[in-house]
Amino acid sequence: MEVQYRTRVQHAWATALEISDIVDGQKTKFDLDDTDRVKFFALASEILARHHEGVSNAMTGRETEELCIEFDKLEKQLGILQRLHALKASGGFDKIKRHNVLNVVRDAEGSIGLEILTFSSPADAIDKASELESNSDSLNAVYVRADNPGQVRSAYRNYFNDPVDFVRLINEAVSSHGILR
Repeated sequence: MEVQYRTRVQHAWATALEISDIVDGQKTKFDLDDTDRVKFFALASEILARHHEGVSNAMTGRETEELCIEFDKLEKQLGILQRLHALKASGGFDKIKRHNVLNVVRDAEGSIGLEILTFSSPADAIDKASELESNSDSLNAVYVRADNPGQVRSAYRNYFNDPVDFVRLINEAVSSHGILR
């Protein structure tokens, strides 16, 4: 079991990072190198924290406008925000039952999709999630128990390819410093 305690802004950032990694075939949150991709998400984190939460975390010696300019430069180079903005939320909420497996798959054309599998028992769902984790067609699979489909969509936004909050929040923060997105 995993319990995460995040603000709405922190959740949006973490969701965007996970979606971006799935779409781009990366593992940014495990990357110990100082790559442009790592810098992009580090800058985004600091910009979001300053603008939306009123705190400065790791880059205290730098002005926010300077961070926004560097973020914009990296976005123009990497196109991460553009790809995230292009993603649309997946459907399938009507399929969610009490015991579900959310399975992120890439089709033959390279598009990312979400497969929602429902089960009558938790044991069957857990078995299926374990099976999918070893399947090369599955990018990520997780068992989810749900009493309310809306809560599942909110908690597992990354499985529904919905980085809407992150895109909106980072655009608000960056544009407030005169950099139009």
